[in-house]
Amino acid sequence: MLTKKRPLRQSFQDAFSGICYAVRTQRNMRIHAGMTLLVLGLSAVLAVPVLEMLFLLSAVVFVVVTEMINTGIETTVDLTTSEYHDKARNAKNVAAGAVLTASLYALVVGYLILGRRLFAWFSGG
Repeated sequence: MLTKKRPLRQSFQDAFSGICYAVRTQRNMRIHAGMTLLVLGLSAVLAVPVLEMLFLLSAVVFVVVTEMINTGIETTVDLTTSEYHDKARNAKNVAAGAVLTASLYALVVGYLILGRRLFAWFSGG
C-alpha cells in the first residue's frame, strides 16, 4: 500500500504523541519517568562527572525505549487477537523480558555510579 509522504513536522508530532500515550496509559512508564527524575536529581546533587552521567543517561534511555517497544508490541497483539494464544503470550512475555533486562542493567549502572556517593553522603563523609 502506497502512502502519501507526510510533512516532517507531522512525523515529529506523531512520535511525541506516542511518548505521551505511553506515559499517560502505562503505569510502568510513569514509574520509569519518576525514576529518571530521581536519578537525574541525585546526579546533580552528587555532582556526577559527565562521563558517568552519560552511562546513567544511556541506561535510562535504554529502559524507556524498551518500555515503549513493549507497549507497542502489547498494543499490536491486543489489536490482532482477543483470544488466548500461546504465541501472543510469548510475544508479550519476551517484550516484558526486554524491559526487565534493561531495568536490571540500569539498576547495576545506577548502583555502580551512585551507590558509593550516596553511602558517603548519608554517612556524612
